[in-house]
Amino acid sequence: ETPGLVGNLDPSNSHDVLLAVPSDHYMEFSPMQNAYISRIYVTENTGGVLGANVLQGHDVLFDWENGRIGIARSLCEYETIMVEKEHELEQSGYLDRAGKDETALPVDCILSDASLSTSCLESVDSQQCNHEPNSKLAGFEVWKRVVRFPSSLGGLECEEVARRISFSPYNNIDNVKQSHIGCNIFGVCQEEIPCSISCDEANRVYQADLSGSIVDKCGDQFFGACQTSCTQSRLTSIPMDDGNCHEEQVTTRPCHVGACSRNSLCIVPFMVHAVFGFSGSDATAWTRYTEEMFLVALSQTLKASILTIPGKENIEFGPGDIRSLMVHPWKSTDGSTHAERGMKIIAEIGIYNSRISQSDILSQSEHPDDSIISCTELELVEYAKLALTINTILQDGGTFLQDLSDAFDFHKGILMGHTNVFEGSFPQILTSWTIKSVNSAGSKRMAEGLEDGAWSFGKIVEILSSAVFMSLLGYILLVFGAVSLIITHYEKKSLERFRPSTHASLSSIIRYEDGYPNTV
Repeated sequence: ETPGLVGNLDPSNSHDVLLAVPSDHYMEFSPMQNAYISRIYVTENTGGVLGANVLQGHDVLFDWENGRIGIARSLCEYETIMVEKEHELEQSGYLDRAGKDETALPVDCILSDASLSTSCLESVDSQQCNHEPNSKLAGFEVWKRVVRFPSSLGGLECEEVARRISFSPYNNIDNVKQSHIGCNIFGVCQEEIPCSISCDEANRVYQADLSGSIVDKCGDQFFGACQTSCTQSRLTSIPMDDGNCHEEQVTTRPCHVGACSRNSLCIVPFMVHAVFGFSGSDATAWTRYTEEMFLVALSQTLKASILTIPGKENIEFGPGDIRSLMVHPWKSTDGSTHAERGMKIIAEIGIYNSRISQSDILSQSEHPDDSIISCTELELVEYAKLALTINTILQDGGTFLQDLSDAFDFHKGILMGHTNVFEGSFPQILTSWTIKSVNSAGSKRMAEGLEDGAWSFGKIVEILSSAVFMSLLGYILLVFGAVSLIITHYEKKSLERFRPSTHASLSSIIRYEDGYPNTV
């Protein structure tokens, strides 16, 4: 018996894929009807669609070249898998980084270019030179970097990466032993290293180097990764005539994606995923500038649309609440041809709980093992409604898409002269869907909150489970079973059979037709 295949349930079609779809994957709350409704449809012109509600709980491989999809059952227990993986890495020696191959599984932290926050000159007391003009003055330098991507799977932590790539002229063996490197919960790493300068150097005045491009000299100055503190930081610098980039300022903005969304289910209980299509746009021209412009324009347009809804006047929504998961060419499938139509962007929109204070989020970030934040399912209903509202705005299109197009034009200054991939291309919404956040730490804290006697999701469903509701649900399941049987026999006749031999990392292969498949 191969897990995920029909097997003895239907010996004549034993290699057909078997998809188990629990009710909480396709029953969704409708704020308009104030009830839970099924998201399984069999009335579309081209038949039913097996979307994200069916695919969740599975590992899915999209075989673009051969137009196929491979499916295997997944545990979806992120924390458990990560703990087991790190244990495997320890046993295998992967975590012993000496001479480690860069293609190994662990991913090191990625930092931005360094900026000199405090120069050696700024740290010393030059008045000492009045008494001893030939003396050396002891001081320290402070360098800062922004975390662009945190480490994972036992990769080098940001502090170690900062230590290895330090290029301070005072970073000799003796000073390294005395230096201090630390990264805060806002995603800024700081290195303080001892230094010494002569009195002649102490009298020098640095001037800004206005020749050439700041970006060429000091690197891209964008916001870093969203941290567990639900903030992301940006370090802006200016080049000086000493050859270094000096810190101008560090700014932060709220964010509710990435590490923030994994910190606790209570903070970011829901997300909306959307696939945008831009005909004629070149995905290879996508840059960090393009990404920031996209985030700013989309967040502004969504916020403006939400604020027009009664009861949503106080919604706060910004570019830190969105991230682009993937950008790639948009190809249309017409028989055996795969003509490129333009560019696709898969975006994730975080729906965060505004009732949770920033101080609690910071405390939870500093003490991840403590249950500082808790919530109940009932408290999160309004955010489920907000997720559905945003999904409805996206799917309705209309004026929203026109407003989004206008926002791209309005914010094109963000590109700083780089290619505008949105110019001349009107945005389209290819598909969108809502997702309930899942993470082990957040689930534990939510469960603790539910133990306090609050209504759980099960209790809400129990209230809705009248005889009529259960009859309707039984009818839906019956129809879905019949459709699944039809699909199975259709696959048997029309699709190439995938028969695993020694092992089955993919339980079965089904044909992928047109459009972008929902992300699990």
